Amino acid sequence: MVSQEVQQIVQGMKQGDLIGLRYADNPQKIPAIPTAVAEIFAIYIIPKLKLEPIIFSLPEDLKDKNNFIMILNDVPRVFELISSPLAFIKFLRDDDELRKNTRILTTDFLDRFIYYIENGNSFFQQGKPYFFALFEPHSWSEYYFKKLYEKSKDAIYELIERYFPDYFNEIKDRGDGVYGLNATSTLTAAYATQFDNGLFIASLPPDGYFCIGEEIKFSEFIAHFYTYYFNKFKKHLKEFFDVYGICLDELYGISVMPVTYIKRNDITHLLSIASKVNEQNPIEIMTGRIQQTTNLRTAVVFDCKSLPSIFSQKDNKGEKTALCKLLKSLLKYMKPSIGEEILETEIKVFIDKIIPTGLRAFSLDEVPIDNPKAERYRDYEKPNGSDIARVHRQIAEFIAGKEIEPGEYDGEKAITILESSFDFISNIIEKELGECNSGVVYHAFEQLDFVACERVNLNIRAGVDSSKYTEYDVKARFMENYDKLSKAAISIKYLCTNIIKLNPSGNKVLNRDFWDNLLALADSAVNLSYAIDFLKYGLRKHKIRITDMYEIKHEVQDYSFDIADFAKGEAQNKIISAQDRCCDTEKQDSQKVVNRPPFLDDLDIAFSEQYGFKFMDMVCVMYALGKYEGTPSLPNFINECSKTDLIDFLKYEIAVNCPSSKDLGKIIDFVSIEQKSIKKDKVIPTQMFRENKRLNLCPIYRKEDIYIFGNQMCIEASKFWTSTVYQGDFPYKTNEDSPIGKCMSAYRRKLDKELEKEAEEIIRAELGAENYEANILNFTRLSKDFPKRPDCGEIDILAVNKKTKTFFLFDAKNRRKSVTPYGVKFDIDEFLRGKKSYLSKIIKKEEFIKDNWEKILEHFSVTNCDRWALKKAFIVKQNYQVAYHYKKAIDFVEVDDLDTYLNKK
Repeated sequence: MVSQEVQQIVQGMKQGDLIGLRYADNPQKIPAIPTAVAEIFAIYIIPKLKLEPIIFSLPEDLKDKNNFIMILNDVPRVFELISSPLAFIKFLRDDDELRKNTRILTTDFLDRFIYYIENGNSFFQQGKPYFFALFEPHSWSEYYFKKLYEKSKDAIYELIERYFPDYFNEIKDRGDGVYGLNATSTLTAAYATQFDNGLFIASLPPDGYFCIGEEIKFSEFIAHFYTYYFNKFKKHLKEFFDVYGICLDELYGISVMPVTYIKRNDITHLLSIASKVNEQNPIEIMTGRIQQTTNLRTAVVFDCKSLPSIFSQKDNKGEKTALCKLLKSLLKYMKPSIGEEILETEIKVFIDKIIPTGLRAFSLDEVPIDNPKAERYRDYEKPNGSDIARVHRQIAEFIAGKEIEPGEYDGEKAITILESSFDFISNIIEKELGECNSGVVYHAFEQLDFVACERVNLNIRAGVDSSKYTEYDVKARFMENYDKLSKAAISIKYLCTNIIKLNPSGNKVLNRDFWDNLLALADSAVNLSYAIDFLKYGLRKHKIRITDMYEIKHEVQDYSFDIADFAKGEAQNKIISAQDRCCDTEKQDSQKVVNRPPFLDDLDIAFSEQYGFKFMDMVCVMYALGKYEGTPSLPNFINECSKTDLIDFLKYEIAVNCPSSKDLGKIIDFVSIEQKSIKKDKVIPTQMFRENKRLNLCPIYRKEDIYIFGNQMCIEASKFWTSTVYQGDFPYKTNEDSPIGKCMSAYRRKLDKELEKEAEEIIRAELGAENYEANILNFTRLSKDFPKRPDCGEIDILAVNKKTKTFFLFDAKNRRKSVTPYGVKFDIDEFLRGKKSYLSKIIKKEEFIKDNWEKILEHFSVTNCDRWALKKAFIVKQNYQVAYHYKKAIDFVEVDDLDTYLNKK
């Protein structure tokens, strides 16, 4: 029987007005939820199955309500398969909705649960609900037993359970033979790997209770390092231990302990070893046996501040030192008769043999972080699969309501369906945001700052990892994570822009569930917006298939360019850039003198004429705001202050050549975005990047007389402005006759000449001065028989490689790089399409060369013209998407790769 106590609790919840901390001393000050708006799911848990049948009954008023029955043993298994408790609530909600709207047949609601998990956290996404649904019986047990069978193939699970029965409830394969363990009941974690027939485990301090700040980061680093190497060199280590008669075929563990943690918690037996740790000796190790057991245990004690001094060195000294100390401690305890000098020598020989000096696998490169809050930032919140599925179903229901016939749609019909779907989702977003209170502002901007900071960290990690030994493809992992962050940034910027437009003033309090729904809606709106533009501009073929039940399938048939190759090129360039930053950390001192390009002086003058302040002053202001510490009373990392407070802070922060208060005020207004800045009725994600007032450029939200901003977005905006103008682009359209327009035009011409000059120098170095001609305007240079200026126009560079018998026709193009569908379409048109395109012009030059083939080769002292190949290419400074167009009919060569291109057969 369901116990009387449970019935009383449920009845009490029904009768009570509020659910909260009702037993506290002061009920008036305790937040509580009205039962009328609360979601209450009753889950009846049966302790265990018995041979005899279990009989129970529910109260009449609870029958057919949202209640569930589970066996106690199934509870932890369910939470192994689901990402969070909130995700489980979303399942209960979807299951309850399914049962209300559909006749279902199932023996156990866990059979529905496993279908839900395997179907992308949803039951269905069609526009018309099923009248009847049959779930296959015993799906849950079949799935779980199959999972257990797969687990049993890996001995690590059996070993962990043998030595730590029912302790670690989360075991995750981290790759490279390393497993992450978590005991959520005690907030303890560890790394583990199988060693010989036993288990090697590196335990972390219980961070949930005692660890702070960098202690967690460095503890995980050291634990992962030792576990990785005990797995990677298990065969060599076993052979080494065998020489000394040491057998580690049972449990061997290390405990990772920061010195600060030991002293703060007064861990008496480790204080003596902690006292030996200093700047010159950042890591010390002691081995012994746990009392009343035979298990070996090693304490690894280190100093967080000094540890990077050895793990940031360009060779792998840190790894060798740390592994050497561990082996020495272990052997000294197990074989105390061996002399210390002999031991050190033998260990060093062994480690040098298995780990040759060279690439590191683990490093702690110290890369300066501009944002003082960055180390305290949390991970950004990602959209939940359940919410995304729900939004897909909403779109399907909307299309079903419009009575669009099932079938396949492409071209204009597909665009119409996508546009109406986008309008539908956009209206829901505006409605939901309009009901929120101002708390949504701070949360959205905080999430945007978290994403921006994670992108910086990703770039740093990629730069560091590319110079290390890794067992994974650095480029592939980088692009996978970069794509996720880019999509997250666009979705959150879309929400932030809508928030600025709407200025929410409702009563709804933001919670994680509601934010998940907003993220899913934004994600869908962004995808629809890009799909519309890709179709409109002919960048891909996109077919929409609507089933009889109004489930919508999007089929992307092909793109007009090779996205995968473009992504590889982007990854390569970003990783090289990150490498340069990591290698240049010693030069990134605040006292470093930077040669100021003359162009910046010209741009400062142009900005002063057009806007009343200098360009570099604006960049300096945004960078300085990235160091703002914020208002302590706010519960998040977003800053909120008056204009006066901002000016006072900037005067303090910008110690040298600080602009006047008047100029600071102008700059703050220029880089701020407010409600009236959003002039369009509907915010469209793909068009946000073409607006003058957008968050990439104007990271401050002005809400009446209050200025709201995140540190990282200000820093990124300062970098975006400078990197864009350095490339010869201005981030939005400006009048060519304006001071800034004239300045940028002159600078672009200068960059074009510099690119041609750079290409010239590479060609001269690779092929020799006699084998190329540049800036050919007067064609009589090539032959006295040629007209001075033929119709084909000026040729940037001609070159010959006599070894490979290749003739090169080059056109240097240094122009703005676009990433939006509209911009990519513009690039394709300008480079490849039409009579005025760059390709059309270079083809005229090619025709002239073919018509005069022998005379031009004769100019380069080539007498035998047989079997020569002619190659034409654009020399570019950046990685353009148009370079990967399937019908480009010309090569694109980045100037950094020009030497390779010249010598390729």
